[in-house]
Amino acid sequence: MNWKSLFNNSKSDNNTSPDLSSLPPTHEVLEKFFQQYNCKYRRYDEDGKSLFEFTFQGGNFSALTNNSLKGIEVTCQNIAERPIERLNIIRGLCNHFNASNLLFKLTYFTNTEKNTVNVNLSYFTFPYWFDEFANTLALCFNMQRDFETELEKFENSISADADPDADIHNRQREVFLLRQLEILHQEQDPESTQIDNENPITLDDFIADAIGLEDYVIDAVKIICGDKIREINPLQAPEYSLIEAIVDTEAKPPRFRDQAAVILISYHEHQSELTQHITITLSAADTDGASLYILASASAPLPPADRENAVYADTERDEYTSLMLAYYPSTPKQKLQEFDYMLGEIKIKQRDGKPLDENEQLLVDTLDPNVQYCLYWGHKHFINANYYQALRYLRNAFQGIRTRYFDLTEDELNTFNEICYYIAFCYEELGQHRNALFYLGYIAATGNVRYTTEMVHALTNAKDYRIFSYTDEVAKSISQQYDIKSDDIPEHIDELLRLMRRNRAYALIDFGRLDEAEAAFTDMLNDPDEADYAIDELAYIKQLREQQAAENDDESPNPDPRSPRTPKRPKKPNK
Repeated sequence: MNWKSLFNNSKSDNNTSPDLSSLPPTHEVLEKFFQQYNCKYRRYDEDGKSLFEFTFQGGNFSALTNNSLKGIEVTCQNIAERPIERLNIIRGLCNHFNASNLLFKLTYFTNTEKNTVNVNLSYFTFPYWFDEFANTLALCFNMQRDFETELEKFENSISADADPDADIHNRQREVFLLRQLEILHQEQDPESTQIDNENPITLDDFIADAIGLEDYVIDAVKIICGDKIREINPLQAPEYSLIEAIVDTEAKPPRFRDQAAVILISYHEHQSELTQHITITLSAADTDGASLYILASASAPLPPADRENAVYADTERDEYTSLMLAYYPSTPKQKLQEFDYMLGEIKIKQRDGKPLDENEQLLVDTLDPNVQYCLYWGHKHFINANYYQALRYLRNAFQGIRTRYFDLTEDELNTFNEICYYIAFCYEELGQHRNALFYLGYIAATGNVRYTTEMVHALTNAKDYRIFSYTDEVAKSISQQYDIKSDDIPEHIDELLRLMRRNRAYALIDFGRLDEAEAAFTDMLNDPDEADYAIDELAYIKQLREQQAAENDDESPNPDPRSPRTPKRPKKPNK
């Protein structure tokens, strides 16, 4: 990772990427790498792009370059092959790996001649540091082995006389795969994925995105609204429209059925007989005449308090997730008309020389009309804090622009970065830190202060040990650009340094490094802006030490992770 020109920007909202113009052309660097590592290769040039097919440690790879860009897209070809009947298994595992890995992306394709489904492994990188590039290529082999191992496990878990395709489809939630993460890595046209009212918010979608529950089977669903109680067929429950529970969508105009509705869900995990429960409360929040706003609160199921999992239970886990939903009775045609009207207004502004706002500028910078449409509605939800519904559009915009990455103009590349930021922000607000990190992986090294700030928060909230190396690397880069002890350091850079110190010290407690955390917070007492927060954290550290001392004197087990003996943690550092 090259942080040399990170934070050259004088403004925190500058979206300019690091200056890599001084580096040699990518194709020259690759050819030198091949010579140094004795790689056999072939090169094909067309329309300003170069495709290299090469071998490395016995593996077959390809690297696609663009003369106007410094990065490359590397592909490890055909890491797995299975009969076409295994398509759903392959698709599910690809989604699972993509959801949990920030670097590599798995894609599958069908071979109609051989009647097989094949998997490729790819990632985006800068090849200028040969040792790092070689190490990453070698990691592809580890990823291939992991994928093959998991694939064999899955295949072996299916009985000999079972129908694999039917077995997969009987899983009502397969690591929130087919609907939510499919769009991240398959080349679909944005129009092929219906969104918002065209595709209502289903119970299945909400549980996956808002709660993050994976691999479960619904046993029973009851809906309580006013004095009425309804039961939903468990087989039909995943596709039940959440909005229908509280909004009478058939009324003219649509209206709330009551001020509140409660959805009670009983379920069990796929390979468990233990019954667990989720409660979703929907409250009528507001209406502006055209739209209805609903506050949705959901209980996240807690792990059972037993000796087996008490050590690993996450005592910081929030018990409830709250978010705002909006019901727009507009038809798809009306939405398109609103979008077209907005484009017309932008053209008038440009003609009259009037400044454009943030969303308008992003639309102007985007050439694909499908991406423009999704970005317009996604940003509209975003600024209204409807983060769940913003995601439904923004992920479509991301897919539409990502597949053309090497053909993007500079303005479109800026739009791509902003889309990644918006999506990551939405996931952070929904408490889905792993998903946020996936998108932040695209933009974390651009040098943009907003992106770096969001990355710091996501790593901290996810309790990811990379928070330490990341903040150290960023702080080192800043020190090379500025005298951090000087009063002349820009305000937004100074605030970023403060934020990283707070989050780093906060994370030290999560990883049990109490002495280091105590020293960091003690040092913050000398800063009036940090003192109050530091005092709270130091008090928390003191409680932890007292608890540890008491537990050392008490031989009786304390298996309940929600024990009142666990001290209450102060709030996380503010954004």
